Amino acid sequence: LKGYPAPVLAAAREWEKIGGAMDEVFGYLPKVRQSKYYDLERLARLVEATTFTLRERMEGTLRERYSRNGIVLGLEFGEFEKEVRAPTQDIFVMFDASFVTFKEFFLEQGRMRRRVGEGGGTLETPAQVLKGITLYHKD
Repeated sequence: LKGYPAPVLAAAREWEKIGGAMDEVFGYLPKVRQSKYYDLERLARLVEATTFTLRERMEGTLRERYSRNGIVLGLEFGEFEKEVRAPTQDIFVMFDASFVTFKEFFLEQGRMRRRVGEGGGTLETPAQVLKGITLYHKD
């Protein structure tokens, strides 16, 4: 998929940029309707890989910001709320809302395409493929 914002997410080093990149990702996913190269199984794997990148970026951002001692627990509660919890919570809430919309889109595409493995791949239903998606940012 040309223009998929994975590089934007991978390069993000601030909470706002990570959240913005995830907005771009979920805004881009419906474009798969026009792609003859992405069946639903492959789209599910793309979302899995994106959540893995999200997890890496969030972990990396925490490490970069707190490399002086590496311990977030050393922050005062108010500072922790403002600098860590609130921004990360915003990203997770946005992700959850966008993922619900994505699941609806995915299931609708499945109804339109009938079966996920149209071209000789697996013959799982879209609901089965969705159940199999691993969301790495939740580990």
